[in-house]
Amino acid sequence: MGMVPIHSRMGKLKLARHLFSLEIRNM
Repeated sequence: MGMVPIHSRMGKLKLARHLFSLEIRNM
């Protein structure tokens, strides 16, 4: 169970970076 939080955290980070880049492109 200790490894799950780290994986989810990395997934959220990647998702945030992807959305951030998309927002910059729209602007």
